[in-house]
Amino acid sequence: MAAEHGHWLSWVAAEEGRRGPALAWLDVGHGWATDAGSVDMVSWLTRVRSYYTLNNGDPIRALRTAEAAQRAPGDLSPAAASIAAHAAAMAAAAVGERDRSRQLAENSHELALRAPNEEERPGWLYWLDPVRAKLNLGDAAYAARDWTTAIDALQEALPGLDGYPRDRAFYASRLEDARRRA
Repeated sequence: MAAEHGHWLSWVAAEEGRRGPALAWLDVGHGWATDAGSVDMVSWLTRVRSYYTLNNGDPIRALRTAEAAQRAPGDLSPAAASIAAHAAAMAAAAVGERDRSRQLAENSHELALRAPNEEERPGWLYWLDPVRAKLNLGDAAYAARDWTTAIDALQEALPGLDGYPRDRAFYASRLEDARRRA
Protein backbone atom coordinates (compact mmCIF):
# COMPACT_ATOMS: atom_id res chain seq x y z
CA MET A 1 0.00 0.00 0.00
CA ALA A 2 2.86 2.38 0.77
CA ALA A 3 4.35 1.76 -2.69
CA GLU A 4 0.97 2.54 -4.28
CA HIS A 5 0.91 5.78 -2.31
CA GLY A 6 4.42 6.58 -3.58
CA HIS A 7 3.19 6.04 -7.11
CA TRP A 8 0.21 8.30 -6.54
CA LEU A 9 2.43 11.09 -5.17
CA SER A 10 4.70 10.62 -8.17
CA TRP A 11 1.74 10.97 -10.51
CA VAL A 12 0.58 14.15 -8.73
CA ALA A 13 4.06 15.67 -9.04
CA ALA A 14 4.31 14.65 -12.70
CA GLU A 15 0.93 16.20 -13.46
CA GLU A 16 2.23 19.46 -11.97
CA GLY A 17 5.33 19.29 -14.18
CA ARG A 18 7.66 18.53 -11.27
CA ARG A 19 9.82 15.82 -12.81
CA GLY A 20 12.38 15.63 -9.98
CA PRO A 21 9.87 14.97 -7.20
CA ALA A 22 7.93 12.63 -9.50
CA LEU A 23 11.03 10.48 -10.00
CA ALA A 24 11.97 10.70 -6.33
CA TRP A 25 8.55 9.36 -5.30
CA LEU A 26 8.95 6.53 -7.83
CA ASP A 27 12.28 5.66 -6.21
CA VAL A 28 10.76 5.67 -2.73
CA GLY A 29 7.81 3.56 -3.89
CA HIS A 30 10.17 1.18 -5.69
CA GLY A 31 12.12 0.68 -2.49
CA TRP A 32 8.95 -0.01 -0.54
CA ALA A 33 7.73 -2.46 -3.20
CA THR A 34 11.10 -4.23 -3.17
CA ASP A 35 11.06 -4.45 0.63
CA ALA A 36 7.54 -5.88 0.51
CA GLY A 37 8.48 -8.44 -2.15
CA SER A 38 5.80 -7.09 -4.50
CA VAL A 39 7.22 -7.97 -7.89
CA ASP A 40 4.14 -6.63 -9.69
CA MET A 41 4.52 -3.23 -8.01
CA VAL A 42 8.27 -3.17 -8.69
CA SER A 43 7.50 -3.78 -12.36
CA TRP A 44 4.68 -1.20 -12.39
CA LEU A 45 6.86 1.54 -10.90
CA THR A 46 9.63 0.76 -13.38
CA ARG A 47 7.05 0.92 -16.17
CA VAL A 48 5.90 4.34 -14.92
CA ARG A 49 9.51 5.54 -15.04
CA SER A 50 9.67 4.34 -18.64
CA TYR A 51 6.47 6.27 -19.41
CA TYR A 52 7.86 9.47 -17.89
CA THR A 53 11.13 9.00 -19.78
CA LEU A 54 9.36 8.44 -23.10
CA ASN A 55 7.19 11.51 -22.55
CA ASN A 56 10.32 13.54 -21.82
CA GLY A 57 11.89 12.67 -25.16
CA ASP A 58 14.32 9.85 -24.39
CA PRO A 59 12.88 6.79 -26.17
CA ILE A 60 16.07 4.72 -25.98
CA ARG A 61 16.24 5.03 -22.20
CA ALA A 62 12.47 4.46 -22.03
CA LEU A 63 12.88 1.19 -23.93
CA ARG A 64 15.69 -0.02 -21.66
CA THR A 65 13.63 0.91 -18.60
CA ALA A 66 10.55 -0.88 -19.97
CA GLU A 67 12.69 -3.94 -20.61
CA ALA A 68 13.72 -3.82 -16.94
CA ALA A 69 10.03 -3.69 -15.97
CA GLN A 70 9.53 -6.93 -17.89
CA ARG A 71 12.41 -8.57 -16.00
CA ALA A 72 11.33 -7.63 -12.48
CA PRO A 73 12.69 -10.19 -10.00
CA GLY A 74 10.09 -12.92 -9.64
CA ASP A 75 6.98 -14.06 -11.47
CA LEU A 76 4.86 -11.24 -12.79
CA SER A 77 1.10 -11.59 -12.91
CA PRO A 78 -0.31 -11.60 -16.46
CA ALA A 79 -1.70 -8.07 -15.98
CA ALA A 80 1.59 -6.61 -14.71
CA ALA A 81 3.49 -8.40 -17.49
CA SER A 82 1.00 -7.00 -20.00
CA ILE A 83 1.58 -3.42 -18.88
CA ALA A 84 5.35 -3.85 -18.92
CA ALA A 85 5.17 -5.27 -22.46
CA HIS A 86 2.93 -2.38 -23.53
CA ALA A 87 5.46 0.15 -22.22
CA ALA A 88 8.19 -1.63 -24.17
CA ALA A 89 5.99 -1.66 -27.30
CA MET A 90 5.44 2.10 -27.07
CA ALA A 91 9.15 2.79 -26.58
CA ALA A 92 10.14 0.37 -29.36
CA ALA A 93 7.81 2.25 -31.71
CA ALA A 94 9.41 5.54 -30.68
CA VAL A 95 12.90 4.29 -31.58
CA GLY A 96 11.65 2.95 -34.92
CA GLU A 97 11.63 -0.76 -34.05
CA ARG A 98 8.19 -1.31 -35.58
CA ASP A 99 8.29 -5.11 -35.84
CA ARG A 100 9.46 -5.41 -32.26
CA SER A 101 6.78 -2.98 -31.17
CA ARG A 102 4.10 -5.05 -32.92
CA GLN A 103 5.31 -8.28 -31.29
CA LEU A 104 5.40 -6.68 -27.84
CA ALA A 105 1.94 -5.16 -28.34
CA GLU A 106 0.48 -8.52 -29.36
CA ASN A 107 2.12 -10.16 -26.36
CA SER A 108 0.78 -7.42 -24.09
CA HIS A 109 -2.73 -7.97 -25.44
CA GLU A 110 -2.56 -11.75 -25.00
CA LEU A 111 -1.29 -11.37 -21.42
CA ALA A 112 -4.05 -8.91 -20.51
CA LEU A 113 -6.69 -11.30 -21.83
CA ARG A 114 -5.41 -13.94 -19.39
CA ALA A 115 -6.75 -11.77 -16.54
CA PRO A 116 -10.06 -10.41 -17.87
CA ASN A 117 -11.72 -10.00 -14.46
CA GLU A 118 -10.80 -7.27 -12.00
CA GLU A 119 -10.18 -9.70 -9.14
CA GLU A 120 -7.51 -11.44 -11.27
CA ARG A 121 -5.39 -8.29 -11.48
CA PRO A 122 -3.37 -6.28 -8.95
CA GLY A 123 -5.54 -3.56 -7.41
CA TRP A 124 -3.88 -0.67 -9.26
CA LEU A 125 -4.55 -2.43 -12.59
CA TYR A 126 -8.32 -2.58 -12.00
CA TRP A 127 -8.80 -0.75 -15.30
CA LEU A 128 -6.98 -3.29 -17.53
CA ASP A 129 -10.08 -5.04 -18.81
CA PRO A 130 -10.39 -6.50 -22.34
CA VAL A 131 -11.53 -3.13 -23.72
CA ARG A 132 -8.47 -1.33 -22.32
CA ALA A 133 -6.25 -4.18 -23.51
CA LYS A 134 -7.59 -3.68 -27.05
CA LEU A 135 -7.05 0.09 -26.73
CA ASN A 136 -3.44 -0.56 -25.68
CA LEU A 137 -3.01 -2.72 -28.78
CA GLY A 138 -4.42 0.06 -30.93
CA ASP A 139 -2.32 2.70 -29.19
CA ALA A 140 0.88 0.75 -29.80
CA ALA A 141 -0.08 0.15 -33.45
CA TYR A 142 -0.75 3.88 -33.81
CA ALA A 143 2.67 4.69 -32.31
CA ALA A 144 4.30 2.24 -34.75
CA ARG A 145 2.36 3.76 -37.67
CA ASP A 146 0.60 0.47 -38.33
CA TRP A 147 -2.58 2.24 -39.38
CA THR A 148 -4.61 -0.84 -40.30
CA THR A 149 -4.08 -2.54 -36.94
CA ALA A 150 -4.66 0.75 -35.11
CA ILE A 151 -7.94 1.30 -36.95
CA ASP A 152 -9.17 -2.23 -36.32
CA ALA A 153 -8.28 -2.25 -32.62
CA LEU A 154 -9.53 1.25 -31.83
CA GLN A 155 -12.73 0.76 -33.79
CA GLU A 156 -13.45 -2.49 -31.95
CA ALA A 157 -12.75 -1.04 -28.49
CA LEU A 158 -14.36 2.38 -28.84
CA PRO A 159 -17.94 1.26 -28.04
CA GLY A 160 -16.66 0.00 -24.68
CA LEU A 161 -15.85 3.57 -23.67
CA ASP A 162 -19.41 4.88 -23.68
CA GLY A 163 -19.25 5.71 -19.96
CA TYR A 164 -15.90 7.52 -20.33
CA PRO A 165 -16.43 10.59 -22.53
CA ARG A 166 -12.92 12.01 -22.19
CA ASP A 167 -11.26 8.69 -23.02
CA ARG A 168 -13.74 8.10 -25.82
CA ALA A 169 -12.96 11.49 -27.35
CA PHE A 170 -9.20 10.84 -27.14
CA TYR A 171 -9.37 7.44 -28.83
CA ALA A 172 -11.96 8.59 -31.37
CA SER A 173 -9.54 11.33 -32.36
CA ARG A 174 -6.75 8.76 -32.68
CA LEU A 175 -9.01 6.55 -34.79
CA GLU A 176 -9.88 9.40 -37.15
CA ASP A 177 -6.23 10.36 -37.48
CA ALA A 178 -5.27 6.75 -38.24
CA ARG A 179 -7.99 6.62 -40.89
CA ARG A 180 -6.63 9.80 -42.53
CA ARG A 181 -3.11 8.43 -42.51
CA ALA A 182 -4.13 5.03 -43.89
